[in-house]
Amino acid sequence: MASETPAVMRLSPHSGPQQIRDAKSGKRGFVNAAMRQGTEQEPLALAWFEDQTSELMRPAVFVNGRYGASLDGISLDGKSILEIKTPYSEHGERWERIFS
Repeated sequence: MASETPAVMRLSPHSGPQQIRDAKSGKRGFVNAAMRQGTEQEPLALAWFEDQTSELMRPAVFVNGRYGASLDGISLDGKSILEIKTPYSEHGERWERIFS
């Protein structure tokens, strides 16, 4: 999906086209602690966003030919898109912006 674009374009310092190919074919998958935590926190972040904004969101996937994007949330009227990122460390810049 869209987050794999840098690897496919050889712009990622962490992976490349072969790693994506291997993951998609089931040969290898890569999940680290930060990714696992982000996946666990996503429903909590979505619920918090909806509570704060009173805007209901739903996940969605869009495909155009060989390309696709998965959205963490799109409003029911289709006018707003939500991408969720959660901080992994209590000492990072995102953590400070959220909780200061």
